[in-house]
Amino acid sequence: MDAKRQDEGIICCVQDVHCRELIDRLHWAVRLRWGFAVGALLAALLSLSPAAPTNSPTGILFVTGVLLAAANLFYQRLARRSALDCAGTRELRRIFLLQIVGDYLALAAVVYGMGSIETPIMFLVLPNIFLVTLFYTRRQSLAITLAALGMVMAPLALESAAILPTRALFAGKVKAELLADPLVVGGHLLMLTATVLVCWYLVTVITQRLIRNELELEHSYEQLMRLDEAKTRAVVRATHELKAPLAAINSYVYTLRDGYAGPLPDKAREIVARIGRRCERLLSKITDIIRLSNLRSYVYTGGQYSDIELEPALAQFAREAADAGLARGVEVSFRDESPGPLVVRASRQHLHTLFSNLLENAVNYSDEGGTVELTLRRGADGAEVSVRDHGIGIPPEALAQVFEEYYRAQNAAAHYQGGSGLGLPIVREVARLIGARVALASEPGAGTVATVHFPSAGGG
Repeated sequence: MDAKRQDEGIICCVQDVHCRELIDRLHWAVRLRWGFAVGALLAALLSLSPAAPTNSPTGILFVTGVLLAAANLFYQRLARRSALDCAGTRELRRIFLLQIVGDYLALAAVVYGMGSIETPIMFLVLPNIFLVTLFYTRRQSLAITLAALGMVMAPLALESAAILPTRALFAGKVKAELLADPLVVGGHLLMLTATVLVCWYLVTVITQRLIRNELELEHSYEQLMRLDEAKTRAVVRATHELKAPLAAINSYVYTLRDGYAGPLPDKAREIVARIGRRCERLLSKITDIIRLSNLRSYVYTGGQYSDIELEPALAQFAREAADAGLARGVEVSFRDESPGPLVVRASRQHLHTLFSNLLENAVNYSDEGGTVELTLRRGADGAEVSVRDHGIGIPPEALAQVFEEYYRAQNAAAHYQGGSGLGLPIVREVARLIGARVALASEPGAGTVATVHFPSAGGG
């Protein structure tokens, strides 16, 4: 139930970019607060040393650090729940406002304990002001900034008005003299206010520009995605429309070739056979285009996958590839090196698509009379299946591009003209869907090894 709830929450929040950004900032604020909590506790320990000021607020610092840590655990739980429940921007801002109020109350206590005017501790009001500008509108952030300044400056104002007892961090009468001079107190508060408001203004200007640019980029990205989807739909529609007539043409071609419409001269039979081979290549490319499109639009709902034992499935895939390799004299073998059965969570159709493409590539790019080895073994974190050929290999400069659509290395195009350039992209999409990883290692002239890692494999 928790896993299902988590999946639903992630899907929901991904659909709202602004919501996701606020949740990321909420988590970032939680991480920042851990630093303040640890800093307060370290300051409490340092205040016990002989070199510390006479009236070090050890107790205030320790209690503040503990309270910040405890509150942060609560805030962390709220942030995670907000991510799972797809909290709206209004709720996220309320959560952050709760954190802000708690932080500035804690800072006010530390300011009072640290002697307020005797130290620059009040300037710690700035970090959260930067965060406020990321969460709220310009007016809202200004109101929160002014309220924060009021909370942080309250101890000094109350001490100056003799409402709070004066707490001096250092021995002597320095603080009493400072508090007695309204110009000093007023200047200190004015300098703090001016600094914070200038910082607020600069950050809001930068933030507004960043948000505006982010929205423009998001809008442009959505437009590109819509155009890409429209292009994909058009391509798939066109390929569907081409497949039926091409299949009919192919059928008529072989009807002519096999003499059902009457005998053909040898030259005509050769031309008809060549047309048939071209039709088969086109049909294969159309099938790959449709298959890749279907894989990209595939949505896993929880019921399509089952536990599949790899050994018998791979043995069948190897037999099918061996039949296909007979025409080129390529031998395909299967070897199980695992100590016991290995089980993966997938659909049999996906496994067949993945390994049939890898084996087909290995056969097509092997030299005539070559060998292809399909091997199953237990890896460090699950099952590993490798497909090794001893054919033409992949040049180093092409190795990083072979998973791109329609890309074919020069030596591959020269060796085998029937490739569509979609085999490895299909392999990549299937691996993504079933949670596997595909790695390629190759040396030109020595062959290629494709290794599929199944980290979630089970079995004894």
